[in-house]
Amino acid sequence: MNAATAQKLERMPLNTADEAFRLAKIHQDSPTPKAYEIWYAYVEGKNSALIQHIDTILRSAGKISDYDLEQIHGEFISCNEKKSTHYDLTSSKLSQQMDDILKIVKEYSTSSEYFSETLDKNIGSLKEDSSPERVVQTIRDLIIENISMRNNSSKLMENLNESKKKVQEMQASLKKSQENEMKDALTTMYNRRYFDMMLNEAIADAQKNDTPMCVVMADIDNFKKLNDNYGHPIGDEVLKFVASLFLKNVKGRDTSARYGGEEFGVILPLTGIENARKLMESIRVQMESADLIMINGKKSIGKVTTSFGIAQFSDSDEPLDLVLRADKKLYEAKKSGRNCVVC
Repeated sequence: MNAATAQKLERMPLNTADEAFRLAKIHQDSPTPKAYEIWYAYVEGKNSALIQHIDTILRSAGKISDYDLEQIHGEFISCNEKKSTHYDLTSSKLSQQMDDILKIVKEYSTSSEYFSETLDKNIGSLKEDSSPERVVQTIRDLIIENISMRNNSSKLMENLNESKKKVQEMQASLKKSQENEMKDALTTMYNRRYFDMMLNEAIADAQKNDTPMCVVMADIDNFKKLNDNYGHPIGDEVLKFVASLFLKNVKGRDTSARYGGEEFGVILPLTGIENARKLMESIRVQMESADLIMINGKKSIGKVTTSFGIAQFSDSDEPLDLVLRADKKLYEAKKSGRNCVVC
């Protein structure tokens, strides 16, 4: 255990910390700081996405493997820490740049006020002395002040344009970060966070317009065995292949996402249960028909299949209810032999 973890422990409620250690020991032979961090978050109960993801794995496998831990930590903990750091840094830079713009505007305002004061002062002196010599001197003074102000204004505008450019670049960077936050790095699909957001919107629309809507939960069959036999790099390639089929077939108003690990979620607005079944059956057949071959040695890894569970929205459904019903149907698909669609 490192020093940072030890410091965290001092601030943790004893019962929560004990329970986290107990779970880590049950599921890992040698609990690591990562394992403890995940189980503490689970026991703490604040990260509902992490909790639901772990519960889903426990229902299907009965245990959280070391591979599962790495996936969970990357998706729900370390990834969020990196995003938070990036947001803080970008927001700080953006705030500093806005301060600089305000300073430039203030300098321009001060320069304009000074020129107005000089103009008023010279006009006042002309009223007291309107001799030709005084008029000539006043004109010279005003020309000098005008040139000075124009130079200052030009410089201030350059600074303002430069600051504007920097702000636009940072806004673009922030927008890209927000988009990346909604994407799964491995598969380029939308992630669990985006899925949850779109599910809330889809349910609201279905309730408002009294239209059908379905949610699909899908899971790659025997994925752990595939990782054990061929290694995680091959497992990652399989995940990308499966994701590509979802991306190719789920388009338009529909949403597909990597829900977590080897599980995928699909939201189908304006779609009844039968049309949802037909679409998932098409994806299932495409997946079953593919012969995946390892690049090194041209060795076939055999067929990769996926099981699907579908639930149609009803007025009493909360987002979690709908997902759990689809997940229940997915579990039924697994029990009935895998590689099938259950509605």
